[in-house]
Amino acid sequence: MIRRIQQGLGAEGITLSIAKLCAWFGVLRRTVYYKPVKAAPRIDPRFAEPIKAAPEPPTMARCDTNCDTDKALPGQIRAPQQEKTTT
Repeated sequence: MIRRIQQGLGAEGITLSIAKLCAWFGVLRRTVYYKPVKAAPRIDPRFAEPIKAAPEPPTMARCDTNCDTDKALPGQIRAPQQEKTTT
């Protein structure tokens, strides 16, 4: 935006520095000069290999009306069932 204003004023024969325009509009100069560039993520292979080699964790199953509630998912310990007594 500031550069466009500077170019437009330059076409009309008025020369102003970017520093002066930034001060007038209340914009930091570094936002005009420097554009942020996001670096590509760097992956450390000593951490990436063990994570790739790890098994996938079991997903939580949604229990509908047809679900057996007394069966445990793989890797889970089933709670002991209490005996039903009839009186």
